[in-house]
Amino acid sequence: MFQTMQQIEKQKGETVKLSPVLKPTWQIYEYYCLFKVVDIFKQLGHTLTSGLKENIINYYFEDSIPEGSKFILENDENVIHVWYDHYHANSAKESKDRGEYFYTPLAKKKPDLKVDFFKKKEGSLWHNGTVILDAKFSKFKDIYNSSYNNSISEQLVSYFSFFYIGEGNYSGGRPCVVRMLCLYAGDHSNPVITEKEPITYLRLFPTMQEDERVAVGERELLQIFQNILN
Repeated sequence: MFQTMQQIEKQKGETVKLSPVLKPTWQIYEYYCLFKVVDIFKQLGHTLTSGLKENIINYYFEDSIPEGSKFILENDENVIHVWYDHYHANSAKESKDRGEYFYTPLAKKKPDLKVDFFKKKEGSLWHNGTVILDAKFSKFKDIYNSSYNNSISEQLVSYFSFFYIGEGNYSGGRPCVVRMLCLYAGDHSNPVITEKEPITYLRLFPTMQEDERVAVGERELLQIFQNILN
């Protein structure tokens, strides 16, 4: 990711030498998942229209990406909102006052990543579902236990309790989250996708294959997003 951000700076004509600031591994993994999600939507034909500002790049190198950062991607048919660590409203009234139209009664209101899918419809946006992604730089055995629901499992399941009060397929008091994905680093002993309903555990991690840098799980995550878009 550091090399990618350096390349962005070069394309912008920056001459300042950049050096990555040491950050905890879990935070670096969150950033990796964030930019990989944005990149996947670009692969699916969307253009990033908002979010990758100069200060975002500076924050990455000098400090941290601000909580509540929002990335918007779109094409002729869709608009995608990608939220990073955003604090969501507690009630329908609060969400409307904030102009966001999403709310949750959860105590934990800041999922790592929240992706809102909209269809362009007669000059307005029609909500077509939301995907929550939680990033864990962990092994699978540390985040899932087949014998009982641990605190991580309970947290992931609770994220289904998001609601949307605007126009869309999931308005009218129904939960709007259509997929809950736990992105984790894992190791080679884990399959890329493990379904433990209602949670999908997806191993997303960069590696080298035949002298080429690839992302394990990228193809599978792209397919999940593509199915929702279709």
